[in-house]
Amino acid sequence: MRAVLDSNFIIALIVEDDENHLDALSTWKHVDAAYLPAIAASEIAYFLLRYHIDLSVLSEVLRDPRIRRAENTLFRAISVDRGRRGVSQSLWNSRVTLSPELEPLH
Repeated sequence: MRAVLDSNFIIALIVEDDENHLDALSTWKHVDAAYLPAIAASEIAYFLLRYHIDLSVLSEVLRDPRIRRAENTLFRAISVDRGRRGVSQSLWNSRVTLSPELEPLH
């Protein structure tokens, strides 16, 4: 499975006390390629700093061979969404998809 990762999913993987930790671990076993948007990496860094967790954890996440950094180009996201699903540009703010063939994990 290929997926776009949300920061909440990564945090659930990292934090054993998270109520979604076991579900995240189970799902992670089926992920072949995972795309991590830059904004999600920023949110993870903020979480780690806020709870005084070493930022090396984020480096570990980014070094995982399944993780690929997703291109954060709003124009590309709108183009993909409009081209595949006929979404009008006036709706771009409420409905942006990185890519329709990827399944979001959050």
